[in-house]
Amino acid sequence: MRLFRSLSFAAAVLLPLALLCDPQANFYYDWHNHQWYAGYFGEYFRQHFRMPEVLNAAPAVGMLQPVFYGYLLYPCLGLLASIMGASAAIRVGALLAVALEFYAVYAAAQRTLKHKPLSWVVAASVIWSVYSLTNLYNRAALPEFFATAFLTAAIAFGAAAGTEEVAQRRGLFAWLAGTCGILAAGTHPPTALVGGGFVLLLLAVSVVVPGTRRSRFRPMSAILLVTLLGGVVLAPWVFANLSMRGELGILTQGAESLKLLPSRCDSLLGRFAPFPFDRLSNMNGTINVSTPYVEAPVNFALLIFAVWNLVLLRRIKSQVPSVGAPVPGRAAWWFAGAGFGWFALTVLLSLSRPVADAFWFLAPYVQAGTRFVSHANLGLLVVVFATGAVVAARGGFVRFRPETNVVVAIGLTIALLNVGIKLTHGAAVLERPSAVQYSWTGDRAALITAGRADAGADYAAVKAWPPLPPSSAKLAHSVVFPVGEKGAAFGLVRGLRVDLTEQSWVITNAVAFPWSHVTVDGNEVPTGRLAVDSWRVAVNLPAGEHQLKWEWRPDPVWAWLHTASHCALLVALGITVAWSLADAWRCLRGGPAAEVR
Repeated sequence: MRLFRSLSFAAAVLLPLALLCDPQANFYYDWHNHQWYAGYFGEYFRQHFRMPEVLNAAPAVGMLQPVFYGYLLYPCLGLLASIMGASAAIRVGALLAVALEFYAVYAAAQRTLKHKPLSWVVAASVIWSVYSLTNLYNRAALPEFFATAFLTAAIAFGAAAGTEEVAQRRGLFAWLAGTCGILAAGTHPPTALVGGGFVLLLLAVSVVVPGTRRSRFRPMSAILLVTLLGGVVLAPWVFANLSMRGELGILTQGAESLKLLPSRCDSLLGRFAPFPFDRLSNMNGTINVSTPYVEAPVNFALLIFAVWNLVLLRRIKSQVPSVGAPVPGRAAWWFAGAGFGWFALTVLLSLSRPVADAFWFLAPYVQAGTRFVSHANLGLLVVVFATGAVVAARGGFVRFRPETNVVVAIGLTIALLNVGIKLTHGAAVLERPSAVQYSWTGDRAALITAGRADAGADYAAVKAWPPLPPSSAKLAHSVVFPVGEKGAAFGLVRGLRVDLTEQSWVITNAVAFPWSHVTVDGNEVPTGRLAVDSWRVAVNLPAGEHQLKWEWRPDPVWAWLHTASHCALLVALGITVAWSLADAWRCLRGGPAAEVR
């Protein structure tokens, strides 16, 4: 039985990742960007034994993705890439994230639903969800894919902690929930920003509603420690955003930056279709479609399970709970209400322009209505857990076992069809071969020479200096700071010389940012001689020969927080691994604390 369960778990986790078995496979455009980030972090760590604070390549120096975007994701992938290359690192990372998400949801489902087949199908439907695979293959939105997996795991581990009957495991599940929350926030802040609202809502219910404030949430020391470590881990990101609020190019956009696609998938049909739906791709395939198969329906299997739970509750509303069974009580209904409310709100935000405009402050972070679908699915998952807990306590799944098994089979069939369709849609955008710099033993110099600066403007401080007038930009000279390509020089920026016959503006490839410094002949450039050309630093120089250098000199507070953050992350992950191994050892020895029941 244990072997069968292990094989079923492995099959569930590996199925949605089937296309990644081809080591040469690449997908939508952004896949290449994320491979480059992971590869750059990996090679920089291999050469310097520390993670880069900014990215330097031929197209641009001082790119700020490590400060503002994927703050924890790329260092983690970089550690793997330093050993196996970026292509394999992304695949291993996706496998670990999906396995963690499946385990967390299954653990929570087992403790709330107390029905093994239903628990397995609920967990499988979560990792097979259409929008998750859209992010992985068709949008190649890897930070969002990873962050959603971590956020889902955090909420599921929280549910497991609140319903676990064995005292030894409550602290472990609470710790895992906190650690996954840290990873979600540091992997894709927009996902955590929206999802954080739901987490706060669930925490408020657990604190305010009678029947939830119980000793089951002890030991509080574990919860307080993971919260403290999380604050330290995320402190540099918070400090940088507060320091630069209103300055970053990506955050100067208004409510119009939230894009809805009613002609494709942001419609009632696109949101509630049982199978993937994108009107434009359904008609044209990949021809003349900017991003093929952007499909984002809510998790239809979870919707079926939530409705079935409500049907069972209506049938057994007068049923007395079995003797000795815990009674969820009012708390379960409050959690169900919170989940449904969050589901309804996020669906409206993803479909209605007036509702989305009312939440204008989210627009620069969310940017696409489809991104609310992950949060709608989280709301559904909580509804399934909460209502299912009441059904299980009243013996509903046992009393109506044949009917429940039919519903489980229907949900499994829909989830299987969805993952099969999404794999064909992922194959439609598959590209070969992978660039040599991302392979196990590829030429890492290409990470510099073929570096990507697509998002160089996103985190430029466009208001740091006055904009360069177009008339001056036409007459300006353009220069490129050389960057080391191999060995100990990898990623390090060298100086350059310019020789001007007259006073002129010189446009560099340095990203405009207050911590990014260009010096001329060893001296700081006065503010009056600096300007911003799009996202690049421009310097006004007198006639003659000059030596230009670029230096990264971050705020001392940020630099200290950055170091402390990495140390805190290592401590949090170390405790997680040690505690989990100890739990597994107790299981092997026959203890009560490790079996997922």
